Amino acid sequence: MNTLVNAKKETVNTARLQRPNTSSKINEIVTKTLSNKSSLGYDNSPSYTIAVDKLKLSLKDNLFECSFDKKYIQTNYTLLANGSYRFDNIILKQTDELEKTFLYRWELFIENKLIGYLSTDCRRKSTPDLLMFSFFNQVFYISDWNYYLNVILNTLPVKIQTISDFHIAYDSNYDYITDFIKLYFESTVSKSREVAGRPAIYEPMQKKLYVCAQANETGFLIGKNSTGKQVCLYDKTEENKKTKKPHITQFHKQNGLDITKPIYRIELRLKTSYISKRNIKLEDLTTTEGLISLFKQLTEEMLTFNVLASKFYDSNRNLKYTEKISLIDYSQLKTTKVFTKLENYSQPDNTRAINTTFKRIFLQYIQHGKLSDLEYLRTFVRDVNNKLDPNEPNENYCFIQADCASFNKFKEKAKFIKKEYSGKMNDATINRINTIEELIFNVRYNNN
Repeated sequence: MNTLVNAKKETVNTARLQRPNTSSKINEIVTKTLSNKSSLGYDNSPSYTIAVDKLKLSLKDNLFECSFDKKYIQTNYTLLANGSYRFDNIILKQTDELEKTFLYRWELFIENKLIGYLSTDCRRKSTPDLLMFSFFNQVFYISDWNYYLNVILNTLPVKIQTISDFHIAYDSNYDYITDFIKLYFESTVSKSREVAGRPAIYEPMQKKLYVCAQANETGFLIGKNSTGKQVCLYDKTEENKKTKKPHITQFHKQNGLDITKPIYRIELRLKTSYISKRNIKLEDLTTTEGLISLFKQLTEEMLTFNVLASKFYDSNRNLKYTEKISLIDYSQLKTTKVFTKLENYSQPDNTRAINTTFKRIFLQYIQHGKLSDLEYLRTFVRDVNNKLDPNEPNENYCFIQADCASFNKFKEKAKFIKKEYSGKMNDATINRINTIEELIFNVRYNNN
């Protein structure tokens, strides 16, 4: 296993931990933990969950005379009323987000569910056919992500090139942070122990260990980013208050964790620089057995400490230890354990996306006066008003304006846009806005 950095370059030190504005919480935990001289011990088979929490794949297209890019999508896929493109049961919707390596980023929907994000039009001239796909986090906790990946591979002209990035998350109510503090800060590589004049009790199994307190003050980061492998320990309950991922909380509850108490996460993070040097296969991430095997193999050395009092020399004068302590009792990880996925798929609030689409089409029409944009706007308002999927335009139902909250909100939105651009409009633009108000907001459409 790769070594990281010399212990002399250890980041966690007394001075840093005592700075109240950056690591006050860690400092408080360290002080409390090190004052407790009781021996380290495991909880009796704590409940836990283990799951993929992030997966990013480098893709390559299967096309020969062209590339799978925005132009290809616009040419070969069906344009929908909200500006998205459909091919079979996949919908691609361009976002406004910018990326360093790619020109365009698309939300990818399957069966009207947001599955992930596809990046196209690579900026690198040497790899014009390179694509990137990353899963929407919720997918890992509600269904079989591998099913959706197969739909993508069987529908779009793409194939997997490499695993670019992935995280394996091990969650439990057991306080692993406190145990890690006791192990690390009573070890031979802890400078704060040296300053305090305490004798070392443990020695990291991985001799050159890089450890730093997290910027968000909820835990520790083990391993250097440049190696492509890190283990992160943090309070998931506290972090979830900021990131707001209720699906993870529900997943914990459904699989036996007590969500009324803090939940701690040990997260294995791997990047392509590390993955490419190991024989890590995508299939290893699709089963509990594969996840546990990878998690144990790649974290055990970083999370295990030798007990100095148990050292001895064998017949060849090699230093050995009869006693070791791991942060996790790996023997209690059962490869046959089944974790229940959430039954209901709750999509994120799309109000902002709907408003953005409405404004985009509205402005396109008043600026250019294309009748196709006016029709798109009319159809889009109608579909949202009837609480139907705007990606599925259907001419067999009616648009009724009376007593409809969505309709009234669109009407107010149109007034706001008109006021926002009031000083910048010529007569043609004003006439187009009047057309929108008359055709869409003052006329009742019936299915007669």
